[in-house]
Amino acid sequence: MCTRQGGGLKGVPHEAGPGQRQGQAMPGRGQWQALACRVMELYMMELYIEATVTHTGIQSV
Repeated sequence: MCTRQGGGLKGVPHEAGPGQRQGQAMPGRGQWQALACRVMELYMMELYIEATVTHTGIQSV
């Protein structure tokens, strides 16, 4: 569910409408879901960068 939202910038405006309506019905759930998605994105990106840096570091040595 997170991958579809964070997949590309094109998906963001499309997802914004339903998400806001859902957020009004349940204030907590929408915010936490968005926050969890963001945290996962950052975490995965950091892992990817770390893996890339480590891999290139081993290659250069």
